[in-house]
Amino acid sequence: MFSSPLLSPDTVHLWRIDLEPSGAPFPDCLVPENDQLAREVLSDEEFAKASRFVSRPLRLRYAAAHVAMRFILGSYLKRPAAEVVLAVEKMGRPIVDFAAMELAPSLFFNLSHTEDIALLAVSSQNPLGVDIEGIRTMKSRPGIDRQVYTETERQRLLDASDSLWFDHWTAKEAVLKATGYGFYLSPLQIEIDPSLRRAVANEKSGPSQWMLHRCPPSSRWSATLATSAPIEAIDQLEFPWQQIL
Repeated sequence: MFSSPLLSPDTVHLWRIDLEPSGAPFPDCLVPENDQLAREVLSDEEFAKASRFVSRPLRLRYAAAHVAMRFILGSYLKRPAAEVVLAVEKMGRPIVDFAAMELAPSLFFNLSHTEDIALLAVSSQNPLGVDIEGIRTMKSRPGIDRQVYTETERQRLLDASDSLWFDHWTAKEAVLKATGYGFYLSPLQIEIDPSLRRAVANEKSGPSQWMLHRCPPSSRWSATLATSAPIEAIDQLEFPWQQIL
């Protein structure tokens, strides 16, 4: 039986979800068209979205990330994964629908995935955002830079490595997600500190301060967590597929 550890107020739980454990494909119960675990656990909207992906690997990865997310959230809320009710805020951010579940608000979360890995950040106290991206060479960097980075950031990134460039990208997107605006707020309204530890978001209601936390370093990907308040610890956890499948 899967259960999550105790989540203290000053801690964020950062779950790593392998979307191809040990490099092997998932069993067919996670492929939407086979109508088994994915159908049992996902909402109708999630199931429909998973089914719309053209390729089987993309269908599988989307379904796997969202099935795991539901098991994790359900373990905190003491509800079965299929009974977790999610809603979407005005700007598109998914949240737990506590009213529909007849629960007091108690959980913030954010999900990001790239290729064969997903990260789910969970807090009991404050909004947060997480982003993970595979590190690669971007041939169109100059054009992207003008749309995403401020003049100060562009100067800093002129000769930056792909790794450092994506560290700034994930920091920026993590903050966009944490604000709840996503790309409804221009990335140019986010200023990343050179230390990659702080950011300011110039929201419509005024500037907001965000703490940035680099996730475990890797040669394959960059990942950043953004929190609205300082935290004492980030507990890194791995989703145990063997307890589910």
